[in-house]
Amino acid sequence: MKAFHIAFFISIVALQSLNLANAQNRQRWCIPKPGVTDSMLIENIKFACDQPNMDCTPIQPGGGCPQDLTSRAAYAMNLYYQDHGEVWDCDFSNTATLTDVDPSTATCKFISKLTPARLSWCVPKPGTPVEQLKSNIDYVCSQPKMDCGPIQLGGECYDPNTAASHAAFAMNLYYQSHGNKWDCDFSNSAVITNQDPSYGGCKYVARAVTPA
Repeated sequence: MKAFHIAFFISIVALQSLNLANAQNRQRWCIPKPGVTDSMLIENIKFACDQPNMDCTPIQPGGGCPQDLTSRAAYAMNLYYQDHGEVWDCDFSNTATLTDVDPSTATCKFISKLTPARLSWCVPKPGTPVEQLKSNIDYVCSQPKMDCGPIQLGGECYDPNTAASHAAFAMNLYYQSHGNKWDCDFSNSAVITNQDPSYGGCKYVARAVTPA
């Protein structure tokens, strides 16, 4: 019954749509998506449990967790995610999802950390060529609903009038509007930072992300 409970639980809670961008202080767990193949579940268990400091004893015979494959994979994948602490550590080749509903049972405790949201911004990588910076500006400012007025003459962010400064504002604007870490790429010329690049009257919008 315990195995059925966890497998059924996973099939339900995995369908929830979590708003990661607005995540505030809360706990989250990493579990398999519904329909993941047995071979992928086995691979995920092996990968997680082979990492240093991963204690998979609870899913071994005699441990407190159910022994069905889905339940064992859920425990191992969550263990890895909690230890590494970033949203992308709950991926497992696109076979995992995050939930804010605790999958623990009376005898199988899934660990979780209460993690505060933090702010992030998208800026150019150091040394990015001017041509690439200008291309990034042109791309962003040509997109619908992208207000590049602040980096136009007379705008709050026009000075310093450099490609790097204007590109930082534009790239961050695009990243914040779309809300995914891969939206801060720009042909591998961008990087996400937790340091606010705002200055003077030039304010960079930011979004809250919960890393674990």
